Amino acid sequence: MKPGPNVDQRGVNFGENMRRRRKEMGFNSKDFASFIKVSTAYIGLIERGERTPSFDTMLRICDFLSEDPNTMMAPDTVTSFQSTPTGRKKIVSKLEQKQEAAYSIIKTLDEEELNYVLKNLKNYKQLSLHLKGEEYLDEE
Repeated sequence: MKPGPNVDQRGVNFGENMRRRRKEMGFNSKDFASFIKVSTAYIGLIERGERTPSFDTMLRICDFLSEDPNTMMAPDTVTSFQSTPTGRKKIVSKLEQKQEAAYSIIKTLDEEELNYVLKNLKNYKQLSLHLKGEEYLDEE
């Protein structure tokens, strides 16, 4: 992938690594963009190496993906968070903390907001079970 006019190779690496991690975690670009608080189109631009995220956005992305920014900008990052027990435990712990935080605000949501949160909690549950090596059975 060739960098866009204002993107250096580190930005291209970041986008490629971001896409790989997002897919490893089982998130589509729409849900991922929602979590990061940017547009789906912007996620696509970053992943294709056409844009470099702002520092703040980069930190939100790295935090969500539980990755170090330097690692995300490195070429040919092939390590997977699923490849180590420590990595899996770290992600599961982070997801459980986010779930607890979500429960504390659920009572303040209207029906439309609650349905949106429940959809995303379902994604977290699926990922958490996957990381623990358990099978996810959709009950719907």
